[in-house]
Amino acid sequence: MALFSCVCALATACMSPESVESDVRARIDHLIEASNRRDLDAAVDSYCQDAVLHPPGGEEVRGRDAIRARYASLYDNWQPSLSVEHSSTSLARDSATDHGFIHGRLEPVTPGEDRILEDAYEAVLHCDDGVWRVHELFWRPRATVRAQ
Repeated sequence: MALFSCVCALATACMSPESVESDVRARIDHLIEASNRRDLDAAVDSYCQDAVLHPPGGEEVRGRDAIRARYASLYDNWQPSLSVEHSSTSLARDSATDHGFIHGRLEPVTPGEDRILEDAYEAVLHCDDGVWRVHELFWRPRATVRAQ
């Protein structure tokens, strides 16, 4: 019974309307900051075990192991320099959704040209052991690109 009470308390903490927006946005910020540091463990820890990435025009990436491999490949080839702009965050019964934009660039590790990123994203997060983690992440290039 004590274990059940503890689990319910953790889930309730995730679902507090007063903190959900800041907690969810903090998780997305943490993911972007981890990417900028090329911190593989911190980036992957931002995802649920059964998370799914939905890249534009590509195949879904399912599960933390596959997500780890994708980030490892990214970090082997690129140095991210990204920022996030949150536009809206909403709470559903057992999840939260954050919409926004990722701005910045990927600088190649070897000589080459930077890739400018101006992507719109939708992140669906679940409360996982008292912590918001990304369950699904969709992104696509933004229709218009800001002048650099």
